[in-house]
Amino acid sequence: MKHVGFALVVLAYLVGGLGAQDGRNPFSKPPPKKEDPPPNPGAGAGPAPAPAAGDNGAAPGNDEKRLKELKSLNHYDNYEKALGYIKKNFAGRDWRTLPDLWCGLVFLLDGREEHAADLEKAISIGKRKIMDDKAFNGNWFVAYSALFLAIVYAHEPLEDVKQALEAGFEVAIRTAEDDTKGWGHNKGWGTSSGYYKRGGAKDLGMVTATMVAAALLAREHGVNVPKKVIDYGLQNLGSIARGGVVPYGTSNSFVGCLSKSASAFVGLHAAKMSSNPIYGAVTSGLARDFANIENGHAYGPIHFFGDAMAAQLVGNYGDMASKWLGTLGSRQDGEGATSMGHDGGKRGSDGAELGATAVYALMILMQKQKLIPPAGRKPAAKAPGAPGSGGGGSSPFGRGRPKIDDKDLPTGEAPKGPTTGNGNKDDK
Repeated sequence: MKHVGFALVVLAYLVGGLGAQDGRNPFSKPPPKKEDPPPNPGAGAGPAPAPAAGDNGAAPGNDEKRLKELKSLNHYDNYEKALGYIKKNFAGRDWRTLPDLWCGLVFLLDGREEHAADLEKAISIGKRKIMDDKAFNGNWFVAYSALFLAIVYAHEPLEDVKQALEAGFEVAIRTAEDDTKGWGHNKGWGTSSGYYKRGGAKDLGMVTATMVAAALLAREHGVNVPKKVIDYGLQNLGSIARGGVVPYGTSNSFVGCLSKSASAFVGLHAAKMSSNPIYGAVTSGLARDFANIENGHAYGPIHFFGDAMAAQLVGNYGDMASKWLGTLGSRQDGEGATSMGHDGGKRGSDGAELGATAVYALMILMQKQKLIPPAGRKPAAKAPGAPGSGGGGSSPFGRGRPKIDDKDLPTGEAPKGPTTGNGNKDDK
């Protein structure tokens, strides 16, 4: 198999990495001309009072107890370094949506109340970007924001998060491709630009798989999800997958690794759709895929994240952790940032950056913390310092949700097309 290459955009770590499978960076620094779409209805932080000035909202004994638990994790020293880098670089002034959302999941699973304000900021970013149907990479933002918010809602059933999800899935209906029913960078671009004829695809398997995961997970936790979103996604994945293995997208059969199937698996598992071929492909093949993760296309963290989510649900996450946590820790630089490769090294690595560092930190936490709580349970009663509703640790919102000033959120708009290259073409 021979792949037609393309030139990847290599950016400094402050920009946040390459997320588009065609080499375009959804997270690069935007032109300072336009503001983001306004937050969706129900975007308020909730009725909880803000902590007093100088008070980070932590219950004095709670965070110390949680820190003791964190220190028992393998590779805790690497986690501490990564967390320092994350806290310093999270929610910068340039858009890097996926890395910021992964940072939010780190704050969620870490559980310490000192991270409550940063988690709230990540939620605000997710609520804003789930409505972003204007940017060139808008469907990346909608899908990953939806998955992030669905995971948050599974841990913390917050009404404004539910409202944001329901509004965002309405956006997803509008931005699906009319013919393939999948999701690409933005609606119609893969066809109108001729991108798929140049070796790209009409839509992107990873984006569609992530949208399916978000929709099914949210539905199983009580969010009102339009049936069209789920039907569209499953129809597209079913039409392009071979033996349950999801490729790059419609009109492109490049696979690289199992991460696209693994991403969809999260939703299929929540919905108990074990008869779906994708479900079987992941349960039978994921263990063999751990060595292949860096063969995924364009941006390593999306592939590590997909495999890690599925591995924890399948039950072989320990094998993935043993394979990668030490390696990724050995790549940390002096600031605590690490890197994740892609394309089998043929196109190089983007270097140490925020997205890879956040996913690495999340992977360390996932040794003991459940990223995806089981559906169908009732939320636990909350009190300061009480266990979270499903994540296995303390809730960062033990003393309520802090108020977030919109001025503290990233501004600007992601750059619009065209892309910089030809994608991965499977020559036959």
